[in-house]
Amino acid sequence: MAGQRNVSICPWTLQHLRTTSQDLRDEGYQVITEKVDVSDTASVAALARAAADAGPVTIVIHTAGLSPVQAAPGAILAVDLLGTATVLDAFAELALCAGGCEHADRFPV
Repeated sequence: MAGQRNVSICPWTLQHLRTTSQDLRDEGYQVITEKVDVSDTASVAALARAAADAGPVTIVIHTAGLSPVQAAPGAILAVDLLGTATVLDAFAELALCAGGCEHADRFPV
């Protein structure tokens, strides 16, 4: 994250959100916090818009995931498979255009 000072975070718990966002602010980052359900396309699209409004999106770190001890198979597929695809779709063009979109046509999304 060196050089880029805007960070969007979406941790699972409210306490983790508060702690993590304050730690990052203490380090000098502008922090955007969003409640996001990665299995919901509209929720992820709202996050992507908020991130883009804050500045160029150059890095996306997606860590949402469920295991069999945490959830039923349907929920695992919704988060681990669909959620990952939803995040990639929402952020692909933003990440490609962070340095300018003159070459974005080389990378179809």
